[in-house]
Order: sequence, then structure tokens, then C-alpha cells
Amino acid sequence: MCRPVSPTLFASKNNKAVDVVENRVNKLGSRPVLLRLGTQNHHVRLAEYLATLLSTPPTASAQSRYRQALTGMEGIRGRFDRLEAQLMEIVTLRNRTDELEQSAEAARASFGAERLKSLMDEVELDRVSATTARLAYRVDRATRARHSAFTRLLWPLFRGPRAKAVGRVAVESRGCLAALGAELPDTPPSDDGIEEWLRAVEDIQNRLAQLRAANAYMESLATLNAATPMEALEHDQHKLLEALIPASRRVWGAWLDTLPGSLTAPDKQALGALLALVKLRGNVGAKARELLPRVVKFLPCWALTNLSARRFPFAPAVFDIVVVDEASQCDIASALPLLFRAKRAVIIGDPKQLRHITQVGRQQDEKLLEKHDLLGDHLRWSYSVNSLYDLASSLSDPGDVVALRDHHRSHTDVIGFSNKHFYESKLRIATAYDKLKLINGGAAVTWRHVDGFVKKQGGKSALNEAEAREVVAELENLILNQGYPGIPGVVTPFRAQANRIRQLVTQRAQLSQVLDQRDLVVDTAHGFQGDERDLIVFSPVAAPGLSDSSLWFLKRNGYLFNVAITRAKGALRVIGHRQYADQSGVDYLAEFSDYVRRLEEARDGRGVDTDAPAGAEDLGPAYPSVRDPDSVSEWERIFYKALYQAGIQTIPQYPVEKYRLDLALFAGDRRLDIEVDGERYHSAWDGELLRRDQLRNARMIELGWDVMRFWVYQIRDSMDESIARVQRWLA
Repeated sequence: MCRPVSPTLFASKNNKAVDVVENRVNKLGSRPVLLRLGTQNHHVRLAEYLATLLSTPPTASAQSRYRQALTGMEGIRGRFDRLEAQLMEIVTLRNRTDELEQSAEAARASFGAERLKSLMDEVELDRVSATTARLAYRVDRATRARHSAFTRLLWPLFRGPRAKAVGRVAVESRGCLAALGAELPDTPPSDDGIEEWLRAVEDIQNRLAQLRAANAYMESLATLNAATPMEALEHDQHKLLEALIPASRRVWGAWLDTLPGSLTAPDKQALGALLALVKLRGNVGAKARELLPRVVKFLPCWALTNLSARRFPFAPAVFDIVVVDEASQCDIASALPLLFRAKRAVIIGDPKQLRHITQVGRQQDEKLLEKHDLLGDHLRWSYSVNSLYDLASSLSDPGDVVALRDHHRSHTDVIGFSNKHFYESKLRIATAYDKLKLINGGAAVTWRHVDGFVKKQGGKSALNEAEAREVVAELENLILNQGYPGIPGVVTPFRAQANRIRQLVTQRAQLSQVLDQRDLVVDTAHGFQGDERDLIVFSPVAAPGLSDSSLWFLKRNGYLFNVAITRAKGALRVIGHRQYADQSGVDYLAEFSDYVRRLEEARDGRGVDTDAPAGAEDLGPAYPSVRDPDSVSEWERIFYKALYQAGIQTIPQYPVEKYRLDLALFAGDRRLDIEVDGERYHSAWDGELLRRDQLRNARMIELGWDVMRFWVYQIRDSMDESIARVQRWLA
């Protein structure tokens, strides 16, 4: 039998967000699984699907294929989980080695690095420990102050024999303890001189403890060296993930094929009644209240906009889960009917992007709250200032909040500004560049200056004619002249500017025809929320002539800019008055202009990045000059020199996509990325550090690179083995 599926309702106030999710989910299989309500066209498609489902005969082999596919997928997942457990063991071992290394610093300071290495080979710790213990015991026995009052009273009787016992043990111990560099007093212990012996014993014990700490560190380091490298486990995980994608699709498709055979006679009757209702009324409607709990068992996934909820029966807790997307755009009131229909809710949103638009003023809202005595405990339910996302974030326990931090959409230069300016650099860039449509020979982000002038257009809107024309010229150049294959979009803060650009496009017949086929969208940020384009051309409009009200609008709506630029996947082109942006007082525009300027300077200093060896010239035994020397750790320099002396020539700071490799090594068509963890030395390697590193390594593997990571400890204390690892790769 098929596994039970939790009935799920997906909703958003943003119609485009629902369109995108519906399209992506239903493309996964041969028939739709996410059923859409809303417009008449949606209901026509729903009726067609219900009729097809009723008329599709079950196949005897469907359940068998589903079980086989599920077993195959779970087998892959099991192997992946075992690798993950091994990976966590290595992380734990690395962090333990780091802690031990820090505790061994005192030994390195006391003995010196070279002397310490020889001591590790020469000194028998158990023998030295036993000798030290005997000496400490005898010195303690010879110390009058450490005994009872009765013994101290009779001390003249004990002093001589105990001092002689110390002397005998000292003679026996000198040779053994000499390896530690410890010195024993030359004079026998006496009441006046016993403190010297006590200090000597304490010094020996400290040295012994330091040596033990160093030994524990070296043992841990040896275990770390012998363990399967993390990058090898990550490589195997990556291969399993590649296998998991088609395996998951097979499970999905097989599950869909089992659906006709899983319908019982009552199920088919309910399905037939629902089909008739859709045909009669053009939607599901209230009459389906009794049918709904029955049909969601085998039609478990539905999608609609908040305002289409009335097309669904108003029945409580019919769905196990309601998922509300773009919740920062969603007001609380329109979400309540959705929440009523589900047992649990998943609220997804970004407080740094579009807010919901309200017709209820703040003063009116406050008066209503006061009138109904809600100002005290229900302020977070305020309609005018709080979105559904705001409410959910205030009601959720900390453990229920999940930050979606892995960014897969955009080129790192495109998302880089928003990541720093809006997201505190917390996004982890996991974009696969080979899936982006980049502009040949062009940068991902550029700003073209236009000497435009702004005219007020219809109320609060603004129009910059020169800028609008330049935007269209840029589209014509990229799409028609350069043959850029991606899907374009144009975003601007002002409706009048969007209308004018759209009008100018239609006046160019060839361009208009091509852009219609490419599904060009020219709109404000509100028209792009939840959507994305390969290329975004942004028209800020801001220029001399901009009214105070329009300038104020730009200043207080930075989240609109965040939405606008982050719609771009592979390329972002800004067409606007750059000097005005720099001096306008619109902080994010000025900072973005400076950000683009830094990208330009970096490209000028870097030259053209390639994915092949930058010449076969010998870079020499000394670490060569690089573009950003401050980013290079001393351990990278040391390892470069050691590898060179071993006959291995590497290329430091080698550029690949958004990364700079610590050291790159080429052997025929094979490529090795050598990474040294100097930057994160004495930092716990888990959580955020580990995740960022895994994303990076996964991308390097996709690009055909092998990856080899070296901890600082391996380079400093196991240099020969570290070099041997690289030599084994070459061999």
C-alpha cells in the first residue's frame, strides 16, 4: 500500500508565488499533484484532472514499482546518513585535536618545538611518571609542615631517615628526569631547604603534565591523519545526492501511478460527486464541505491564493498543514480562514522584502484596538503594522524558527550586496554557476550612467525618459545584438517608468516579438515578488528633478530595492544617474553604487578568470605576489614553500567562479584544490563553518575538482605526511 500523505494546503496572497510553486511541483511527475483553485481556468483544469483520474485503470505493477523505487531511495538515503555520521565523527575528532593542541602550547613553550618532538620519542612517560610519584612522595614525607601535630612534635626523630630516603630516590631519579630538563637541588633536604625540593618536584610535575598534554595531542593528530579525509566523505555524499535526485523522481512518479489503484468504491463516488460539483458551479464551493474530508485522503495537495479561500469549504482542520508563502506580504485577516482549515501552519516569509499593503490607517487601527479593549494583549494582531509573518514570529518558540540561509538563485556578485546590507552576511551562497545564463564576456553586475531628468507623472509617480530609453537600448543590445538567451525582466520603483518602458518596447517590432516569446516582465518590485529572471535591468529613476515626495518614498522603502535586485539570477544591469544616486541621501542606492564600483575595481585588478592553468611558468620557491595578500594565512605560505621544495608546484589564490583556492595543483586534466584552515585555526569546526565549507566543496566537485583540506596541525606537526598526501594524489 502507499504510504499515507498528510493533506496539505499551499497558499499565498501573492498570485505569482502560487503560480511558481504550482508549476514547479507539477513538473515533477506525469500528472499534477498540486491542485489549484482560483480562476475559471484553474477549475477547468481541475475538472479535467478529476475526469482523467476517474477513467484511468489501475495497473497491477504500480504498487510493486512504487515499493521498489521507495526501497532504492531509502537505500541511498541510508548510505548518505552513514557517511554523515562518519563526517560528524571527523568533525568531533578535529575539534578535539584543536582543544588538545591548545593545551599542548605550554609544552611547546617550555621545551621548544624541535626538542618536544625528540622528547616524544625518547621519554617513557609511564616510567617518568612512576619515578616522579616516588620522589614527590618522599619529599612530602620529608616536609615537616605537612604532617600532624603529633608528628611535628617528634620531628627530630623522623627528620634524618626521611631526608636520607629523599636522597636515595633523588640519586635513582636524576638520570630518568634529566630528559625533562628538570634539575634537583644539590643539597639534601632540610627544614630550611625543603622548599627548594618542593619547587623542584612541582616543576617536574608541570613538565610531565605538559608532556602528557603534548602526547595526547600527537596521538589525536595521528588518529586524525589516519582517518578518512572529510573531503573524501563529502565527495561520496555528493555522488549519492546526484543519485538521490532521479531516485526521488522515480518514487514520486511511481506514487502517482498508484493513485488510481488505491481508490475504493466510496472514494470514486466522492470523486465523481466533486467532479459534478466543479462542472456545475465552476468551483468547489461550500457544497463540498462533506466531500472534502473524504477526497483529501487521495487528493492531498491543494493550492490557492488567500482571497480564493472562499472557493474551499469552510471546514475546520481538514488539512494537516497549511503552508503560507510570502507571509511578509500577507495581512493577518486574510490568513485566518486558511489557518482555520488546518491543524498546523508553516509560515514562510522574508521581513526584508515586500510588506502587505493596508487601507486601514494606523490611527484608525489604534482606535479600533482601543475600542475593543485589545491594546493590552493583542497589539501584535494589529492589522496596519503587522503582517502574518510578524505575528507568526512572535508566537513561535525559538526551536520552531528555521532560517533558510542557503542561497541557490543568484551569482555571488548579484546577491553579495543584499547579503551584506540586508542579511548581515548570513546567507550561504550555494549557486551552481553552470545553471546560470551569464552574459558572455560581461560582468554579472554593472551600472551604466545616464544623464537623465525626472518628471512627475500622475500623482506620486515619476518618469525618467532618458533612462527609460537607455533601458530599452540595453535590452536590444543584449537580446538582439549579443544573442543573450536568458529570460529578461525590468524592475523600477515607479509605475509610470514601468509603463513607459513597456510602451517603448512595443514600438520596436523585432525586439517586442522576441521579448514576448521570452515572457518579458516590466513592473515594479511588487510585480516580481516570488518570481525570478535570468537578467534583471533595474531603472532607479532617481535623477535631478525627482520630487521630495518621490525621494522620500525611495528612502523609506529599501526593501523594494532588495526585492528588485535579488530577482536576477545571472546578470543585473543598473541604468541610471550614478552621481545623483551617490549624493541623493538614499543610503542603499549610494552604498550599492559603491559596491558596484568595488566590483569594477576588483575585476580590473584581477584580469580574466579562467578555469585552466594560468601558464606553466615556475612561480619560484618563495610564495609569489597575489592580488589580496591580506587574505592569505601564514600556513598557506609555509605549505606552498614546503610543497615546492618537494618538487610540487602549485598556484596560490587561483580563481574559480566566486572562489579563490588557497593552492591549485594541475596534473594533466586532473585538478586539485588544496585548502588550509589557517583562517579558522582554533575555531570549532561545526555548524556554520562546516555548512559553508560543504557547499563550497560540493560546488568544486561539480566543476571537476578534487578537494584536499589540511588542518594547521597537520602542516605544522605532520608536514611529511601532508606532503605525502599530495604526492599520492599526483601518483
